[in-house]
Amino acid sequence: MFNLLKNKNYIKIVEKVLIKTGLFKRSDLEPYHLKGSGIESFLLASYAGPRSFYLYNEESILLPPSERDVLGCPPIFLRMLKRVNYTSYPLPEGLPYLFSKDELLDKIIGQDKYVFLAKFGAIDAAKILELYRKSKSLGVDPLDVLVVEVDINPERESSFDEYLAGVVLRNQGYLVSSISLWQSSVSICPSAADIFAYRAKDFSCGVFLLEIAIGAKKITGGKSEEAAALVEAEAQHRILGARHGLDQVKRYLRECQGYFGKGFVSASLAADYQIKAVVSEGIGIITFNEDGDVVFRDSKDFSVREKQSAMLNKVSEWVRKLEERAEKCYLFKT
Repeated sequence: MFNLLKNKNYIKIVEKVLIKTGLFKRSDLEPYHLKGSGIESFLLASYAGPRSFYLYNEESILLPPSERDVLGCPPIFLRMLKRVNYTSYPLPEGLPYLFSKDELLDKIIGQDKYVFLAKFGAIDAAKILELYRKSKSLGVDPLDVLVVEVDINPERESSFDEYLAGVVLRNQGYLVSSISLWQSSVSICPSAADIFAYRAKDFSCGVFLLEIAIGAKKITGGKSEEAAALVEAEAQHRILGARHGLDQVKRYLRECQGYFGKGFVSASLAADYQIKAVVSEGIGIITFNEDGDVVFRDSKDFSVREKQSAMLNKVSEWVRKLEERAEKCYLFKT
């Protein structure tokens, strides 16, 4: 698989996957790969690529927030970084600028974006300037261009797999988060899992946590079937490896003692034998093939209903408070 993938353009594979989710369409302008709504592009940037950014001016770019940025007090929604500092990894946080919704953030999440997909590590200060000047020459506002570095490597896990798992579970009515929203005094559920998903009985639809935190969506006030899941994003070569992938998810579920009922492995380009092996253990899998088709196999439910319900009631209460915070105290304006 590794040698096979080296000879393929994995950017094209990611492009196909994103189009087949129905969230993006093929771009009508070169050199951009995709076009999508402001909010979906924002989520792609925040969850799929830790080195994603929006073009801003010749000197600076804008970095999207993590969940922890937005949940902090005060929340940070966009960070500014000098173009010449982009080469370092991990990226420096830059200056914690705070923009109000009716200014820059509103444009970021409210207007369609062109998406330029790049191989991991392929972007530098010179390439950023080139993309900026290209957008100006095409008559495209640089703020409407999102650059996302993605990586598919059989030897290491990918943030893109976390994002795709989130998209799939959101479609099934889950609240998706990269951080654990709940801890029990009698069960230490693993904060090391990559994605946590919650579906309380009063949730009306699926959502990424960032959508709630920035006031873009509310989910309480509906009716759903309770469920809670955790996801381990894994390198394709380690899906069935000892202490990785399948083994990790099974261990996580045991440690959670019934609070989380479903477990998933999310991995790019899983082989058929790997999918069958994972499913045979009752664990779910989320993957995609080289044609961009998303493959989903659901997990069995290992929950202890009373424990899971108690946890989801707590999560639902916390979500209602977060919704109120986003509505009444947006950006903590004075």
